[in-house]
Amino acid sequence: MSISVEGKVVSNLPRGKLIVIEGTDGSGKSVQTRILEERLRKKKYCVQVTDFPQYGNSFFADMIEKYLKGEYGWPQELRDHLKTHPLTTQGRDESQRLAHDYDYTSQYKSASTDETNSASTHTLPGSVIPRPDEVNPYLSSLLYAGDRWMLKDKMTKWLDQGVIITSNRYVCSNMAHQGAKIKNRSERNRFFKWIEELEYKVFAIPKPDLVIYLSVPIEISQRLIMERMQGSEGERRELDMHEKDTGYLHAVQMVYEKLAEVDGSWFTVKCTKDNTILPRDEIAEQIWSIVKKTLH
Repeated sequence: MSISVEGKVVSNLPRGKLIVIEGTDGSGKSVQTRILEERLRKKKYCVQVTDFPQYGNSFFADMIEKYLKGEYGWPQELRDHLKTHPLTTQGRDESQRLAHDYDYTSQYKSASTDETNSASTHTLPGSVIPRPDEVNPYLSSLLYAGDRWMLKDKMTKWLDQGVIITSNRYVCSNMAHQGAKIKNRSERNRFFKWIEELEYKVFAIPKPDLVIYLSVPIEISQRLIMERMQGSEGERRELDMHEKDTGYLHAVQMVYEKLAEVDGSWFTVKCTKDNTILPRDEIAEQIWSIVKKTLH
């Protein structure tokens, strides 16, 4: 039996492919996902694009927006108190333990050796503004997983029809962004297994055939974010909670790199040379050299 997909007749085709573009904020995922889609269409592939979170199109994505604005973190009363009573990481009393003293930057610096930094007497960074670690990673990851689950039936149908799906972010984003909140390596690995069970077994969304990780130093990606927000590409005019926290973004990048090392379906594309971002077309060529091997 023949099936019509995007006006084309698809018959007796093998199962489609799910290709995921991953990377930290500002690494160029949206642009490269679009370039890959256009290239696949020119080569007569049937293509569908997914973009997670599905802002404006998903119940869970609406909640994710609120999470990224810090609406699910500390109560405002505590923030108001901290404005006049800043916390320190030494000599805290019981009431001060209401707040987290987790320093993402310290985690990033010591994570490769799993050494524990000694406590210091500095004021907690970002103790008044919303921070990613205010929300438990198991809870916040449910929002992102639910957002993908809402597109599960469509994605499964597309793959059964032989369609190539290119996705801007997927399950790996949940692992990296939420896993970065977990300092202990063993606990983080347990969290990864929980994410896989949640997304692939409980919600039963499709597993990716290929993950392409765009590697961009945080200092460069943050500059690109600011340029994007000042230009015509983005409608937002304010950084979200994740984008504002440089230490957190370093931790996210570290987790991404670790995942890329251990997962055979991942390929890393270095997007910079001599501390300068490569041209879009050059990055796209690197991506295509990987993708075409998966399609054959």
